Amino acid sequence: MKLTTAILSLLPALALAAPSEPLVARQSSGTSTLSYDTKYDVATSSLTTVACSDGDFGLMTDGFSTFGSLPTFARIGGAPTIAGWNSPSCGSCYQLTYTSATGATNSIIVTAIDTAPGGFNVGQTAMNQLTNNRAVELGRVDITWTLLEREQCGLPARG
Repeated sequence: MKLTTAILSLLPALALAAPSEPLVARQSSGTSTLSYDTKYDVATSSLTTVACSDGDFGLMTDGFSTFGSLPTFARIGGAPTIAGWNSPSCGSCYQLTYTSATGATNSIIVTAIDTAPGGFNVGQTAMNQLTNNRAVELGRVDITWTLLEREQCGLPARG
């Protein structure tokens, strides 16, 4: 009984210590899938429409206001490393690499601005750049990803 009580008394502390970001946020590379959403292709869209809008980690804090104001536009989108609004992963820079059925590989660099729990999600323009204009045909593809420094996406470093 004392052992059970001791274990149960530790549960609240463990819950507080649980990470608020997905575990993938701690990785520097991995595999995932990529899909597209044309909303990320609209340069005039306000950053207030995505998870990485304002707050300490928001992109508006860095002086950006629209999708088109981001240095990598139209290579922007959601990432599985962003759990929600004001995520520390906002503005993360990724190299996404796609290998076609014939073995040809292509890579693009994207800025993460939104949530995408099922895998990376970018604009159709970016996915077309990666898949040789086959975004609509392929829909969702397997990719590998590598986390880069924010500066490689033209964003200021975070201390």
